[in-house]
Amino acid sequence: MKALFVSIALASLLAISSTAQAQAVREFMPDEVLDTPTAGYTQDAFEADANALRAKRDAKKITEIQYAKEALSLVRRFQPNNYEAHTVFEYQVLLATKFQKKKISQEEYQYLWAERLNEYLAKAKKAEDQARADEEYRQTRQNIAERESARMAEEKARSEQAYREHLAIAAAEDERQQRIRATAGFLQGMGNTFSRTYQNPTVNCTSLPLGTGVSTTCR
Repeated sequence: MKALFVSIALASLLAISSTAQAQAVREFMPDEVLDTPTAGYTQDAFEADANALRAKRDAKKITEIQYAKEALSLVRRFQPNNYEAHTVFEYQVLLATKFQKKKISQEEYQYLWAERLNEYLAKAKKAEDQARADEEYRQTRQNIAERESARMAEEKARSEQAYREHLAIAAAEDERQQRIRATAGFLQGMGNTFSRTYQNPTVNCTSLPLGTGVSTTCR
C-alpha cells in the first residue's frame, strides 16, 4: 500500500522537490492510509493510472492544475470513502492554482504541500499505531481471559474428581461398617441361643466391632 500512495501523492512533489525530501515523506508512510477501493478498480489499475499521470506531468503534457485535479479524481475513485485524503488532494489543487497564477513561489508550493502531506501521513500513522496497540491490548486481555478460564476449568475438574473420590471412600466405609454390624448381629444371636440352650452355667456373649473385624466375648 505504501507504493500505491507514493505513486500518486509523491508525484506532486518529485517535480518540485529534491529526492531527499521525497524520501523523507516515504519514511512517514504508514502501511495502510486508504480504505476499500471502488468496486472493480483494482490496486494494479490505480498504480498504472498514477504512474501514467505522473509521466504526463513530468513530460509537461499537462499543467500543474490539471495534474492536481486528475490526482484528486484518482484518489476519489480508488478510495471513495477516505474523505480526509480527498481533503489533502483538494488542498493540492488549491496550491497548484495559486502556483500557476504565480501567487506563491515554487518553494512555497513545495513547502506547503509537503507540510500538509506529512501532517496527513503522520496522523494516519498515529491512528494505525493506536489501532495496532488497541488490537494488541485486546489480544492480551483475551489471552489472559482464556488462560483464566482454562485454569478455573482445571480447578473445577480437580474439585469434582476429589468429591467423587470422597464419595467412593465414604460408600466403601459405609459398606464395611454394614458388614461388621451384620457379623456382630449374627454372633450375638448365636451367643443368645447358646445361653438359652445351656442354662447352667449361664453364658452371655457380647460382640463388638474391632478394627476391620468383630470381637466376641462370652461369659
